[in-house]
Amino acid sequence: TTHSQIELDCQSASTTTTSLGGWGFWMKVVTGDLLVLGREGKFDVIIHGCNCFNTMGAGIAKSIKQQFPAAYYVDSLTKKGSRDKLGTYTLAVIRFDEDGNKIATTTAAANDDDDGHKLTIVNAYTQYHWRRKDRNQAILANYDAIRAVFAQMKKDFSGKRFGYPYIGAGMAQGDWNIISQIIEDELQGEDHTLVVYKP
Repeated sequence: TTHSQIELDCQSASTTTTSLGGWGFWMKVVTGDLLVLGREGKFDVIIHGCNCFNTMGAGIAKSIKQQFPAAYYVDSLTKKGSRDKLGTYTLAVIRFDEDGNKIATTTAAANDDDDGHKLTIVNAYTQYHWRRKDRNQAILANYDAIRAVFAQMKKDFSGKRFGYPYIGAGMAQGDWNIISQIIEDELQGEDHTLVVYKP
């Protein structure tokens, strides 16, 4: 076992805790809809994986594109097909009123002294392409890119509450044991949560 996790049930607030081998940090796991939880103010930063071709056409990226078009807009401003994007990110900041309604959107980091709940959506470039070159290419996830993005998350957003899906381990078919260990290494000491999708 490479790591242990906390499992949380957001609805009943029941918690099961396991040790992480003395590292002193935790990956929390909740079941639900990452975007709904973000709207509700459970997270400050949502991180999702993107390819380098400006598509956002499937998975959670498609939902983000539909619900938060500013995130897609900033992705579309980057150079299509550029390998230089791997390990970097773009972002959009969405502001909500107390009822969870969008009131403003920006493509730059918002000041902490602004009123209202702010949700930063991070388009993390964690895979080059969305299409496999051939049937033998199983994994699209780029582990070095995932590590670079999460290291940058700690640098740029330390102290914030992070939420993410099975980044790199869904459609990109990366190994979650490897990816989760990367996340735990890079977000050591931070408040971060895996959201397992359940509508």
